[in-house]
Formats: sequence, structure tokens, C-alpha cells
Amino acid sequence: DILAEIETDKATMELESYKDGVLLYQGAKAGEKIQVNDLLAIIGKDGLDVTAIANGLKNGAAAVATTTSAPTPAAAPSTVSAAAPEAA
Repeated sequence: DILAEIETDKATMELESYKDGVLLYQGAKAGEKIQVNDLLAIIGKDGLDVTAIANGLKNGAAAVATTTSAPTPAAAPSTVSAAAPEAA
């Protein structure tokens, strides 16, 4: 589906959604202009509450909590010795 028409000084292009889902947030109404990097839309599962995400992104803060895990230690390198070929 087409989400918006992107207009520059030289061209107008249609912006399509390539993901399945429902339009949960619309950053601008039809005919309104937005700035580069403004939140345009949020698409997701029906019923998902995106208020905190939209408000956080509008304010420039990361509203989505991320989890971090402790890094896993790298495995110690192992050496493999090759047997010398036998003479024929």
C-alpha cells in the first residue's frame, strides 16, 4: 500500500509499505508537510499501543526499551597438526 507521496524540488515519488500490518500511527495528515527524519508512520499488529513509541520518537528519545546480554567469551583457538605425508 502507498503510505505517502514524497515530493522534492525535482520529483514526486510514492512511498510504499513492504510490510504487512495495520497503520497504527500517522505522523501527518493528507497535504501536511513534514521534515526529513520526522516520524511518518508506524505499522504493526492490530491493537498494539504505540503511543509511548510515537511520543518518544517525536521528542528525540528512544522510547523502546532494549535488553542487553553479557557478551559470550570467545572460544580459545585450537591448533590442528597435520600428519606428514608418507613417501611412496
